[in-house]
Amino acid sequence: MKKGPMNKISMNTLLQVNQLSVSFHQGQSNTHIVKNVSFDVYHNETLALVGESGSGKSLTAHSIMRLLPYPVAYHPSGEILFDDEDLLTLPLNTMTSIRGRKIGMIFQEPMSALNPLHTIEKQIAEVLRIHQVVPKKHIKEKVIELLKQVHITDAEEKLTSYPHELSGGQRQRVMIAMALANQPELLIADEPTTALDVTVQKEILDLLKELQTQYKMSILLITHDLGVVKYMADRILVMNQGEIVESGQTQNILEQPKNTYTQLLIDSHPSGEPVAIKKQTTSEEAVTHTISTKSLSVSFPKNKPLFGRCTDFFHALRNINLSIESGSTLGILGESGSGKSTLALAMLRLIQSEGKILLDNQSISDLTEKELRPLRRKMQMIFQDPFASLSPRMSVKQIISEGLHLYGKMDIDEIDRKVDEIMQEVGLDPATKNRYPHEFSGGQRQRIAIARALIINPKVVFLDEPTSALDRAVQMQVIDLLRKLQKERQLTYVFISHDIHVIKALSHNIIVIKNGEIVEEGEAKSVLNKPSHPYTQQLLSAALT
Repeated sequence: MKKGPMNKISMNTLLQVNQLSVSFHQGQSNTHIVKNVSFDVYHNETLALVGESGSGKSLTAHSIMRLLPYPVAYHPSGEILFDDEDLLTLPLNTMTSIRGRKIGMIFQEPMSALNPLHTIEKQIAEVLRIHQVVPKKHIKEKVIELLKQVHITDAEEKLTSYPHELSGGQRQRVMIAMALANQPELLIADEPTTALDVTVQKEILDLLKELQTQYKMSILLITHDLGVVKYMADRILVMNQGEIVESGQTQNILEQPKNTYTQLLIDSHPSGEPVAIKKQTTSEEAVTHTISTKSLSVSFPKNKPLFGRCTDFFHALRNINLSIESGSTLGILGESGSGKSTLALAMLRLIQSEGKILLDNQSISDLTEKELRPLRRKMQMIFQDPFASLSPRMSVKQIISEGLHLYGKMDIDEIDRKVDEIMQEVGLDPATKNRYPHEFSGGQRQRIAIARALIINPKVVFLDEPTSALDRAVQMQVIDLLRKLQKERQLTYVFISHDIHVIKALSHNIIVIKNGEIVEEGEAKSVLNKPSHPYTQQLLSAALT
């Protein structure tokens, strides 16, 4: 590692990054990803590091914590000064004592960052034991105190919970409690609210602001969401292809960006109108509905007694009545746990339900699995995280063509032709069909998932948060693609999202679900511009713009 002379940090500077580069050994060659990045983090400020996936922002943040996969990763140049010491050259045991004590970190996906085999109490207690001399008898009360500090209700009851038993917002609060357990001077927050509902997102951001004031700490915020940046950050650094292309005060950058890439980021937010619904041929012809439900309800047993029947149920959905016009999009809004995804799974007959489900005016509620199988090709689903829903062991060609093998007898050449056609239709290069999912970007993986769903020509496509983990610019591309496909194929969409902007860009009608019940429904413009229910008003007011 090439080093220049050590610089002394100024009184107002907590962390100083000088000419930092990050590269990776790849066989006989090297890949240079972060290139000579320099910036300061001041005391008691929030600095946002902004850019698309692959821009190098997370690698820069992980370099501060020395969490890169060394020695495959290495630093051709640079220094990171903290307390007048270069973090890149410290002995590993000294660096370990700094992590979690002086510099804390909140990771992007708490479900991956938290240990699924350990209780919440054990995981937070471990952070305390490593960095503090806390008597064993006081550890439990300290953990409860931390959980209460991050506004987790029933803190004592949550001690014995495992990560999978908590909601997304609760898991993120546990991550914050762990990161702040030792009152660090600097908190690195890597996309801390990406997959959270708008109300939970605002609660988490307000909590970070509150704790920042209480502990007088600095925050380095890594995000692609400019709404979050506007709400949280004092200053912005914009990264593109491993370099900082613009920096300055938040208001100045957002209102008067000078760099072309910054302008592109700011302009990249979901916009436009839903696809015009194809009109009926005659005025007398009735509106056709592709899919509808009557008094649809879903219940889950709270306990499973050894003998006898369960008498205590959790009612996930109650008496849902809806109908979706052919070729239109129904947007479903609601917080986590409201019943949005449960509704989609029930309509797809993937979970048990009561009431009626009609597909093209045919009841599918009571069909056996054998009777239902031929109709399943009419209904397809695209999931939130394509990396999780695509098999890492299958090539793109195998993934996309899987439905063709299930629903028809075709020779290899015909399957090849159909895969090439659908890949071109969704904006993918057919020459890449023999590659595997990990070789594609997030936006490309979502296009693969769309191609897989559409290759068997469905009529209804369920989309469960399909853009929540994507950068704004990539979100726009996927939304434009979905509109194009809907127009060309006359598709009916059931679109589940907590992102108001995405819902607005795609939906003709909206239902708002709370605690398993529809609390508001109507035309999208009416619901979004003049919401009548307090819950809808709360959701809309929590959306960061």
